[in-house]
Amino acid sequence: MRHFAFLDPSVVEALFYRPPEEIPADGDRRLLATALGATLYAPGTRFQLAHDVRRQTAAGVTSMVLCLEDAIADTEVAAAETNVVAALLDLADDPPRSGAGMPLLFVRVRAVSQIPDLIGRLGAAGAACLAGFVLPKFSEEGGEVALEAVLRAADTIGRPLWAMPVLESPPVINRETRVEALGAVRRLVDKHADHVLAIRLGATDLCGLFGLRRDRDLTIYDIAVVRDCIADIVNICARGGDHIVTGPVWEYFAAAERLFVSSLRVTPFEQVEGVDGE
Repeated sequence: MRHFAFLDPSVVEALFYRPPEEIPADGDRRLLATALGATLYAPGTRFQLAHDVRRQTAAGVTSMVLCLEDAIADTEVAAAETNVVAALLDLADDPPRSGAGMPLLFVRVRAVSQIPDLIGRLGAAGAACLAGFVLPKFSEEGGEVALEAVLRAADTIGRPLWAMPVLESPPVINRETRVEALGAVRRLVDKHADHVLAIRLGATDLCGLFGLRRDRDLTIYDIAVVRDCIADIVNICARGGDHIVTGPVWEYFAAAERLFVSSLRVTPFEQVEGVDGE
């Protein structure tokens, strides 16, 4: 995987004093986690999923998650699993390339049992493009089982696989249980530090626990209860620099061109006939 690998070499030479370097999927954990970039999530039900991965890779995406959890309906799970397996087999046969860089591909499961099932259907060759698994609703209860399932999957295919836990459950955001819950998570990821690439934040689920849905033009840090939770997650889970905590995913849906304006530059008074209100 290499950032800006989609650029023409002459453009790279003009832009960079030191051009971006190749980062191997089995390289330094913290460097690789920092280099994930803006990870793109795609529902496992998408038609021509392998084509989508190749297209997004050519556009510069360096990491993607094929989602079998919140992005699909409960009735679509079996079809999505089949679709994701077919896409990974297709990609293993004809790997997507952006310049010399191979993107990191993860599968987000909704149940731990899906991990051995998917690996069994893919086999070592079919899992060649798979970098690891995203583990939603991660907590002390069930977290150890999920991480060990990833380790067993890695043993099955004969090479390492990364785990990325997602913090998005009530004990994490409820103030009275947060410190204890995050302490337990920290102990788990410390135990499996060599295999946990990064800790992800499920900001949409955390908002949903309060019945909130963020406006498209607001950052997650404008939602006070989630902002405070993120601060505590970073304080406890990222302390010492041993673990990387990713930024939340932005729910972006392509539409007309949008312009962000800093709220610090917006006057509460409208300009009328060329005169500012005072």
